[in-house]
Amino acid sequence: GLDDATSSNPYATPTETTDYTLVITDVVTGCEADTTITVAIFDLPGVTGGDKTLCIGETLLLGSPAEAGYTYSWSPTTDLDDPNIAQPTATVNGNQTYTLTVTAPNGCTYSESCSLTAANNYTVIAPDVEMCSGGSITLSATVDGVDPAELLYSWSPTANLNSATVASPVLSGLTSSTSYTVDVTSLSGGC
Repeated sequence: GLDDATSSNPYATPTETTDYTLVITDVVTGCEADTTITVAIFDLPGVTGGDKTLCIGETLLLGSPAEAGYTYSWSPTTDLDDPNIAQPTATVNGNQTYTLTVTAPNGCTYSESCSLTAANNYTVIAPDVEMCSGGSITLSATVDGVDPAELLYSWSPTANLNSATVASPVLSGLTSSTSYTVDVTSLSGGC
């Protein structure tokens, strides 16, 4: 781990905590003096799990457990519950790259980044409709730019619908105004 063991000021790059003994010899008298120093290597915790793809609104615990004496700083702070802890919770609202800077008790710093990608950030279009009491009408849910065959549909309530799992169910027999909700899930990403 030393670049020159005969130098008075060698450059040390140990990979683990190492004791170095320096022996100084007087070339005239042959007398020696020695001292030992310890170069401590601090393990710097970082981002665990690597890059992730998640659905809009999902949450993810970043980082790894805190270690005593270390300080933590995440940036940007966008969508984090606490940017100054080892393991903040991130809420996915779009693509974001987070950088964690860890400072060890001896002042050493380490930075690592991870990227969160928002998958299938689609907008569902389900227009309001009007119909005569007791009549029938087709409801519709579309997602721009996505093949309807790549999506799962779930309408609620299911009353008066011929199917609650299709993009365009037929609503019939309704005698009063009712609100329907459709949840659309991507088959490819589960969002």
